[in-house]
Amino acid sequence: MTYSFPAHGRQLLQRLVLCAGLLLPFAVQAQLNMSLLGQLNYSEDLSDIWGWRNPADGKEYALVGVNDGFSIVDVSNPAAPVEVQFVPGPSTIWRDVKTWGNYAYVTNEASGGLLIVDLSGLPGSINTYSWTGGVGFSSAHNIFMDENGVAYLCGSNGSLGTLFLDCAANPTNPPLLGSYTLRYVHDLYVRGDTMWSAEVNDGIFSVVDVSNKSAPSVMATQSTTSDFTHNTWLTDDGTTLFTTDEVSAANIDAYDVSDLSDIQRLDTWQSNPGSGVVPHNAFVYGDFVITSYYRDGVTVTDATYPDNLIQTGFYDSSPLSGDGFNGAWGVYPYLPSGTVIASDIENGLICLDVAYVQAAYLRGLVTDSITGAPIPGASVDVLAVPDADPSSTDILGAYATGTAYPGSYAVAVSAFGYADKSFPATALSSGVETILNAELAPLPSFDLAGAVIDSVTGQPVPFADVRLEIDGVAFDLTADALGQFSKTGMLAGDYTVYTGAWGWKTKRYGPLNLSPGGGPLSLEINRGWYDDFLFDFGWSASSSPGTATGFWVRDEPVGTFDGPVAVNPNADASGDFGELAYITGNGGGGAGTDDVDDGVVRLTSQPFDISYMGNPRI
Repeated sequence: MTYSFPAHGRQLLQRLVLCAGLLLPFAVQAQLNMSLLGQLNYSEDLSDIWGWRNPADGKEYALVGVNDGFSIVDVSNPAAPVEVQFVPGPSTIWRDVKTWGNYAYVTNEASGGLLIVDLSGLPGSINTYSWTGGVGFSSAHNIFMDENGVAYLCGSNGSLGTLFLDCAANPTNPPLLGSYTLRYVHDLYVRGDTMWSAEVNDGIFSVVDVSNKSAPSVMATQSTTSDFTHNTWLTDDGTTLFTTDEVSAANIDAYDVSDLSDIQRLDTWQSNPGSGVVPHNAFVYGDFVITSYYRDGVTVTDATYPDNLIQTGFYDSSPLSGDGFNGAWGVYPYLPSGTVIASDIENGLICLDVAYVQAAYLRGLVTDSITGAPIPGASVDVLAVPDADPSSTDILGAYATGTAYPGSYAVAVSAFGYADKSFPATALSSGVETILNAELAPLPSFDLAGAVIDSVTGQPVPFADVRLEIDGVAFDLTADALGQFSKTGMLAGDYTVYTGAWGWKTKRYGPLNLSPGGGPLSLEINRGWYDDFLFDFGWSASSSPGTATGFWVRDEPVGTFDGPVAVNPNADASGDFGELAYITGNGGGGAGTDDVDDGVVRLTSQPFDISYMGNPRI
């Protein structure tokens, strides 16, 4: 007998639900090195934001996307922002804004084409224009403007791709230079002749040569850590690219892009690990990355060392927390006055004062005190620091961490198989990189032997799987034909032990104290058919011809979303052993990104004989 689980393709409706009308006082909000200067509430939800300074009189303006139009706000006095103009438009939760010279360019995802606004008459008057380009253009998700006055319209009517417009040639009726249609682009960054496109549905950013706007060519691609690449931004020196993935518990990623043939991920950082909060848009400001981080508000990350990203500022503009598409949509840190403006979806325009404070950095090497070999996976914990999570050493034994709070701290270093080591008083200073190396002494070890037997017959269970777990470390063993297994170099301690085989029920033992002189370990399991996929019992995956996505994989589940709604879990079923499950596709992101499309995928067990059972059931 075999048993199979088929999964069929399906169409999923997309929707986004946002809470509206939450106008709350900001005095209760959490903050670090940032403070509120002023606020302007709206009766409608906000989307993205940009800024502009009038060269004629030096006044500064916030350019704000609103559900029902485009708002222009004088923020020259950030304590008392005043809306001076409003351009009504089609209702949509998506608006994006950029500027070239005295003109603002506003996209929306509804209709009406590209809104172009002549800002030169502010605060008294504005002139507006609409661009459709003669190609049927009506909507776009995002817009970017490069230093040469070329606008890039992302997600234009879907099939039109990313359009390139020459706004420098004609600001109110820009000629169309070309387009990029290879993949859907959600957002992008361009400098010179290079476009860094966030291709959200594919979970990658592409590096595209746009020197010939009529024939763009891809030079490199790179996947991002949560496979839902939302935005990109480049450092001033052009060597590091920062990205965000717009899904729960995703990261800000830093990539070394100095060599496009060998792009390297340098570090990842996320706000409030464990909360599930979603990052949105990240921007580079000098040595810092400023991010609109939805329910966590606006965050500032010190990127002086891109391989060691450390938060040094935040302003939580939302009363909500955790996973969800509320709070800070956009942030603009480039006004000449230094005022940072941000759009909170429910709580309106906020004006912030930011102190850009460098972190206190700590890095070093962890090595074996006898051999001098590096110890990968060692934990380095700066104790009593409010924002510090333990750092882990890489394959070379190197670690990098730090804090926004300078001071003298105890540092604890630990690794499996080694005696812990502590440094009672390590001085950490803002803007200073402290080097702290640690040599750990290895603990004594012993050799373990054991056997897996049938609990009724006492006969050996051939080729049974055995897993030994201690302190987050797992050892996977396979018994021989006589059910016997062994492991050298074991450390004394309390272990959780799992064992199972096809035709027997997986069983957990422990904690069991394993130590020298303890004798062979005997593990008994019962006959039966059980699989929670802790062990690989040989299920096979197949698909019908033409199936495009959503193939069965054995993995830790990555959740997917339909708008803000979780539609697939991000964890294994509770109550069984381990964290692994079989999933149809496991790319995360939107519900339609890696679901089953264009066919049937099938998961089939090994054959098993249940003829001896009196009343068999699955």
